[in-house]
Amino acid sequence: MSHNPVHTDRRSDRTTLGLESGLEALRESPAFRGPVEPLDGHDSNDHLALVYETREEQFAAAVPFVEQGLDRNERCLYIADENSETEVLDAMRNADVNVDDALESGALTLHTKQDTYCRGGSFDPENMLAFLEAAIEEATEEYEALRIAGEMTWIFGDDPQIEDLVEYEGRLNHLLPDEDSIALCQYNRNRFPAEVLRDIVRTHPHLVYDNTVSHNAYYTPPEEFFGPDRPAREVERMLKSLRDRTIATEKLSRRERELKRQNDRLESFASMLAHELRNPLSIAQIYLEQAVTDDGDAAEEVATALDRIEEMIDVLLVTARTSEADIDYEAVDLSEAAADAWADLSPEGATLRVETDRTIQVDPVHCWHLLENLFSNAVEHGSTTPRSKSREDAGEHGAANSRPANATAERATENEQLSADGGLRGDDATLTVSIGSLEEGFYVADDGSGIPEGERATIFDAGHSTEADGIGLGLTFVARLVETYGWDCDVTESEAGGARFEFRNVETGA
Repeated sequence: MSHNPVHTDRRSDRTTLGLESGLEALRESPAFRGPVEPLDGHDSNDHLALVYETREEQFAAAVPFVEQGLDRNERCLYIADENSETEVLDAMRNADVNVDDALESGALTLHTKQDTYCRGGSFDPENMLAFLEAAIEEATEEYEALRIAGEMTWIFGDDPQIEDLVEYEGRLNHLLPDEDSIALCQYNRNRFPAEVLRDIVRTHPHLVYDNTVSHNAYYTPPEEFFGPDRPAREVERMLKSLRDRTIATEKLSRRERELKRQNDRLESFASMLAHELRNPLSIAQIYLEQAVTDDGDAAEEVATALDRIEEMIDVLLVTARTSEADIDYEAVDLSEAAADAWADLSPEGATLRVETDRTIQVDPVHCWHLLENLFSNAVEHGSTTPRSKSREDAGEHGAANSRPANATAERATENEQLSADGGLRGDDATLTVSIGSLEEGFYVADDGSGIPEGERATIFDAGHSTEADGIGLGLTFVARLVETYGWDCDVTESEAGGARFEFRNVETGA
């Protein structure tokens, strides 16, 4: 059908108006529950069937449907039959709809079956569709769209053919998608035979029942409903519906599991934060006491420890945000970063062997925390040195968890010495930790006791620890950073039988 220029211009803005499908409007209404997105695979999403059992239930859906149209500057056409026009208007007034102004302006029009469905003396689908086409064209010359709400009990008056009604409902699915219009056909469940309602359900893409808008899994397009192969197509649709419901249930279950993982992750971060901040806070408290009477470097050590706390908070926030994190990438020399982290750890009885000259793109603070946790894990779990000794002993020297700018040089002079093979060696070294290059990244390995193959899949889980007093969050922290950067991480056995962490898909170079 043709449209005047004003209507054509208005139609070009349908997406802006929220009328790409009539269901867009229902999304904005709190009066309806349930999914009201367009039905995938079908063109008609502007045709709804309201199935109700009481007048209260009927008006609870029909009145908000009309009110929403008036609020959106749409003309609303209501066809009354089971209820009188007075009863319909009273129901709208009781819901605080400004009926009088809407009637006076023409935004709301009321009709009966005689001037709509049965004009000409009897029901003719062709005549009714022509009436609606004319009504849509007239309405859209002044309004944004035409909203139709029709009571369907008129069918029991002149005894029209049920086949004609079903044909009409099916043909509406071809008319409405091409027009700025949405229709709500109202069916009283107590008055329509079950076999009729069954066909009505099948000819409406969406259903409204108990104020809930539902995608109609039983909807059958007109060309299929009236086609010669209807039984075969119904079987196909039923099977597809069963499959789709199963898939939807599986997706919902996965989503619930994901939400649980996210909640668990938040809890683990809270524990991790407390764990990671405990040592620097203790150091700060110790030196703060000294700073009261000591004019030496105690105050500087306190400031360094507090800076470390601030860094860890920033890193934890980044790992919590993962893909949404704002990362300051820099070219970081792995050998320098490793020496820096090793110097701050100051482990006794362990040596760092640097076998890489690779540069990676990463935030330097993130890189330091990653390496420090890996080195700490190797020292704590790969050697015979007690888990807390390396950090506690280093704390006595003011080194654990502090990170001055020239940390590498300072730490290498007091507790460590540069070995002939290029490693940072502690006194009486019994463990060697290595860092080297891979084709697309790097690795950190040790020659300690290793990680049993059966535990490698769980070592990154929060709470996993082989120590009685450990809470197992260092490697969880590593995993979160890896996830944030989109790297791949594998845990294997090193050549010496210890643990080996391999990081790939790492951006390298300057």
